[in-house]
Amino acid sequence: MSSNKLFPLKIKTVQASLLTIEDNSWRWHYIYGHLNFNGLRTLHQNEMVTGLPEITPPSKEKSKAFDAFKSFKTLAENETDKKIKTLKTDRGGEFCSKEFDFLCREKGIKRHLTTAYMPQQNGVPKKFCPKAVLWSVHILNRSPTFSIKNMTPQEAWSGKKPSVDHFKVFGCIAYAYILDEKRKKLDDKNEKCIFLGVSEASKAYRLHNLVTTKIVISRGESPQPAAQPHQQLEEERGYNLRDEKSSKKLAWMMDYNVNFTSSDDDNAHFALFVDSDPITYDEAIKVKKWREAMDNEIKSIEKNHTW
Repeated sequence: MSSNKLFPLKIKTVQASLLTIEDNSWRWHYIYGHLNFNGLRTLHQNEMVTGLPEITPPSKEKSKAFDAFKSFKTLAENETDKKIKTLKTDRGGEFCSKEFDFLCREKGIKRHLTTAYMPQQNGVPKKFCPKAVLWSVHILNRSPTFSIKNMTPQEAWSGKKPSVDHFKVFGCIAYAYILDEKRKKLDDKNEKCIFLGVSEASKAYRLHNLVTTKIVISRGESPQPAAQPHQQLEEERGYNLRDEKSSKKLAWMMDYNVNFTSSDDDNAHFALFVDSDPITYDEAIKVKKWREAMDNEIKSIEKNHTW
């Protein structure tokens, strides 16, 4: 037991891990609406935009999809004891190769390919299609083109190099943080939204609130470019975007010392012993403040004749 009455509890825990691959080249490939890697490298090498990191085109990118599917097929079928019967993909070259078709025919897997120019089949709700078109135009105006050499259409129009550090993957999840002044103590601190591009009327993000099903407009709080910008939504709505990892430690947690180490078990948990007052007369009589408290109580009883 520590000085502030914390007790270690030996509890068996099961930890879940999420593995991710940090690859800026693929990340910006998705952010830029699947612009090819040569186009991304041209943007960076010719300094046609700001905020774009160095892009390294992955080698044999088409065959990686085939190898990844084979590994997934083996893993999924072993864990579920069921066979994959249908595979639905878009018409990307990595999914339409001869080796991919041969594998599916050999294993009896049906192929379902999306129809060209039918975004509904790509999982984009019909009501979001206009927003997707606007975001596509925004990206194309900041992409290389054969019509203008070493310059994007946006720079040709405005005379300034465009910045792309505010780009996000269309349709990704964003959390709108609710300011303290706009919520009660037990209210949620953020609301889940979907990224739908930028606003045409102001330098702001456009988000779809999944709770209210309304469009929320956000604007940057700081003029300095950042890879992970914390945004503030319109003041009258009282929102701002916030990275989940940036939450501060609660002040009351500073009052407790949990610097307990155990040589036997590194996964020790702690429980706070709440009832720290003495529970018997023998315990209380040993402490001066409790003796004084009992004396004062007796004097009050005698004075008020409530014995």
